[in-house]
Amino acid sequence: MGHDYVVLLTVLVVFASVNASSPSLVSSTLPTIFDDDLLSRRFLRTGKVVSEERFPEIPRSIIEKVKGYVLPLSESSTTRWLDNNKPIDMAFVRLQLDTAEKKLLEHPNFITWTKYANDLNAKTRESSFPVMSKLEQYYGSYNLAMMIEMGKKNPATASIGNDLRMQQFKYWSMYGGPNHAFRAL
Repeated sequence: MGHDYVVLLTVLVVFASVNASSPSLVSSTLPTIFDDDLLSRRFLRTGKVVSEERFPEIPRSIIEKVKGYVLPLSESSTTRWLDNNKPIDMAFVRLQLDTAEKKLLEHPNFITWTKYANDLNAKTRESSFPVMSKLEQYYGSYNLAMMIEMGKKNPATASIGNDLRMQQFKYWSMYGGPNHAFRAL
C-alpha cells in the first residue's frame, strides 16, 4: 500500500511541474489590450473590497499622540506644519490639548495652537474664526463658554479668557445669531 502512495505522489509532481512550465490555453487566449486601448492588468487586490485581509491602519490621532510624547516641540515644528498645511485638528492632538479638558486655557501648548491655527488660517483662508470653530466642535458651545468663564477667573489665564470671550461673541453673532448665544448660555 505504501508503494502506491509513492507512485501517486511522483505522478502528481511530474504533472505539476509540466503544467507550471507550459503556458495554459486559457492564459494564452486572454486579450492583453481591451477595446478601449487600456492595458489589461491583473491585481491580486483591488483595494475596493472592505473585507480584504490587510494590516489594519492605525488612526492618525493615535500616531499624533505618540509623536506628542516622543518628539519634542520646537519653533521649527510649527513652521514645518505650516509648510505642510497640517490640519488644525492634528496639531491639537499633537500638542496634547485633547487631554486638557477643563484646564485647556492653562495648558502650556494652548497659545502655540491658537497661534498656529491663526497662521494656518491666514495662509489658507478656510474660516473666519478657526480657533472658535474648532473649540466649539470639540467641546460644544455651552462647555466652551464655561471653560472660558473659568479661565477668566484665573489670574494667569484672564487675558486669554477675555480674548476668547470676545472671539466667541463675534463668532456667535456671525454664525449663530443671538438665539444661538442665549441657548448656549
